[in-house]
Amino acid sequence: MRVFDSKGRIAAASAPVGATTAQPPTAPEGLHAFSLQPREVALTWRPVQDPSVAGYLVYRSPAKRGEYLVIARLDGRFTTTYVDRGLGALRVFYYRVAAVNEGGGVGKEASEVRAVTKPEPLPPIGLRVEEQRLGSNLLTWEPNVEQDIAGYRLLRMREGPSSEETVAALDPSATSAEDREVGAGERLSYAVMVFDRDGLESEPSDPIEVESVDYGLSAGARDGSIHLHWNPKVQEGFAAARVVREGTFGDDEIGRVSSEGFVDRKVKRGRRYRYRVILVREDGAEAPSSGVVEATVPK
Repeated sequence: MRVFDSKGRIAAASAPVGATTAQPPTAPEGLHAFSLQPREVALTWRPVQDPSVAGYLVYRSPAKRGEYLVIARLDGRFTTTYVDRGLGALRVFYYRVAAVNEGGGVGKEASEVRAVTKPEPLPPIGLRVEEQRLGSNLLTWEPNVEQDIAGYRLLRMREGPSSEETVAALDPSATSAEDREVGAGERLSYAVMVFDRDGLESEPSDPIEVESVDYGLSAGARDGSIHLHWNPKVQEGFAAARVVREGTFGDDEIGRVSSEGFVDRKVKRGRRYRYRVILVREDGAEAPSSGVVEATVPK
C-alpha cells in the first residue's frame, strides 16, 4: 500500500501482507427425506462442523437429473430441518442441500434424495342399487382397502344443469346409504367418494344411472267417467292415496282412497282432465307426487 499527498507525491510502499480466501463449506451429511406425508415432504440433515457456515440452501427438482432450483434459504448452522409444503398427492421430487458461509460462499451440494407424497385414496368400487321404494333409493358399495379411511360421501346428480349434491356423509365403517329425496320416476346418477384422515379425497367412483320407482299411474275414460289406476305394489306401507285434479284456478283433492284406483264421476263430456296421485303414510307424511296423467271424456 502507498500513500500520496495533494501534489501527487507517493510515499514508499508498506510491507506486504498475505491472506487466504475461505474454503467453500463441505456438503451436509445425512440428508434424509420423509415420504408418504400428505401434500408435503420433510427433510433433515446433520449440521456442517465448519463454524463459518451461516445457513443452507434447499434445492428441488421433479427429476433426478433435472434442473435443481432453490426453494428455501435457511439461516443458522444448526437449522437442519425443512418442510416443503403445498405439494400435490402422489408427487415425486428430488432434493439437495448445500451450506452457505458467512461470506456468501456456497458449498458443494449433498447427493440428492428422493421423496413421494402420500397418494389419495382409490375411488370406491361396486356401487349399485340395493333396494328401491317410492321416494327412496338404497345404494351400497365395497369397502376401501386403505387403513386410514375417515369416511365416505354419496353424491347425487339430477338431470339438468344443477350441480352434484351430497346425499350423505358417512363414517368409515359404512358401505351403504339411503337417498330419501327422489321424485317418482326420476332419473338420477350416483357416485361415491372416500376421504382419509389426512383430508385427501379420492376421485368419484364410476357413476351409475338409476330410475326411481314410479306410480305407474294411468287414466282412461269409460262410461262417462275417468278411471285412474296405479301399481298396487307402490302403495304397500302407505295408509291412503290422495287423488288430485288439476284445474285452471288450482288443484283440488277429489278423493282419498286406500285402494289402488279411483273413479272420477264428476266430469263433463268433451272435457279434458289432468290428475296426480300422492301416497300418504299413517303419520301423515307424504311420498313424492306422481307425474301428471290426462284423459278426455268423449262427447
